[in-house]
Amino acid sequence: MSALAAVAAPDASSQPGLALEIFGDLSRVMSRYIVHAAADDHNAPLIRRGEVVVVDTGGASVTGGWLPTEGGLFLIEYCSPPYAGERYERRSRSIVQTFTDHEGRWHAGGLRRGSFGGKMVCSDGPYADELILADKLIGKVVGIYQPAGTLQ
Repeated sequence: MSALAAVAAPDASSQPGLALEIFGDLSRVMSRYIVHAAADDHNAPLIRRGEVVVVDTGGASVTGGWLPTEGGLFLIEYCSPPYAGERYERRSRSIVQTFTDHEGRWHAGGLRRGSFGGKMVCSDGPYADELILADKLIGKVVGIYQPAGTLQ
């Protein structure tokens, strides 16, 4: 398992290219798209707790999924082995941003990293190879689902 690292991140509003499409009707999206509800504010203000992101699972990489990109937003899945007396592994999914550190090693974490609102937010890494991280990436976050008539 990778060590946790607290890494300072720039404000999401200062990062170019982090615009997400708004989806009001999911009946017209491609079948490879899935949705996932944000469980926290680690990616606020771009993605807030409770908002539903639209994820493209159809990446075309050598792993059959998505390769991490500098500053890219992805849905990641972590898998833990069963605890003593349990039969099943534990899986959890989170919305993360992938990035490299000053040594070129890959990390995955929220847009917010460090301390905010009395909470400490960490990133997962370092990954020595992008393919190791790519194996955990379910898909690329491409938008937010806001059905018509939703109040903001």
